[in-house]
Amino acid sequence: MLFIALAVGLAHLFLGWLPLVGALVLMLAAAWIRVGILQPTSALLSPRRRTLTRWTARLVMGAALALTVVLVEALTLLPMLGLPAKALVGAAEVALAAWAVTAYVHWQLRREAQGRDIGTWEVALLAAAFAALITACLAVIAAFAALASAFDVALGWLS
Repeated sequence: MLFIALAVGLAHLFLGWLPLVGALVLMLAAAWIRVGILQPTSALLSPRRRTLTRWTARLVMGAALALTVVLVEALTLLPMLGLPAKALVGAAEVALAAWAVTAYVHWQLRREAQGRDIGTWEVALLAAAFAALITACLAVIAAFAALASAFDVALGWLS
């Protein structure tokens, strides 16, 4: 897990000056977390708990990814500190996401081994994760709209 986080940090450091390349690197890391951690580990769960676990983890990771993209792209605007900050934020997000998914799936494995049913609050957590993803996507849209507006104002002022 640490290797992927370091690779994301280095990719941000070397390619972070290109717009949205950091977002692509973060999406590739999220795909690795899904394929390398979430799917194999959750395959040990019952079908119902597996579906709940996978969807909850995917939605939470999607929301975290969207918010990280906003932050990382905003850091592009900082002249000297932007690239190192993007590298640190990207690596930290991937390391935290990998740890959180691993901990969540193992917690679900322990609950299943103890014979506990899926609680109503777990379904509510899934709904909250969906709402968080929608909110994070709206934040991405708002951030890019604000950036486009700022460029429009700056270009109008420069003309």
